[in-house]
Amino acid sequence: MLRQIIEDENVSDSIDTGCRVSQRLREAWEALKWLLARNPEIGKGLGLGDRICIHKQSGSIIPMIPEITVLYEYDDTMVEIRAVKLTYEDI
Repeated sequence: MLRQIIEDENVSDSIDTGCRVSQRLREAWEALKWLLARNPEIGKGLGLGDRICIHKQSGSIIPMIPEITVLYEYDDTMVEIRAVKLTYEDI
């Protein structure tokens, strides 16, 4: 099942800012949204409800893509990304 992706405004702002640092971040972000739209169960549940999860996507030194960690909530029709953390130091 394909779910609609909704980004909170602070998430969109963080990604836009991150794209100024990493030219390939937008591609990695779109790939993560593609994955969550199709398989939101991939994240680790936080015990705050059945469908509130965290997921970490690995970064890459070349071409300087940060690690992306997202906090999201989902149901049968949508995934709402509530927070994002971009980590550059481990790449």
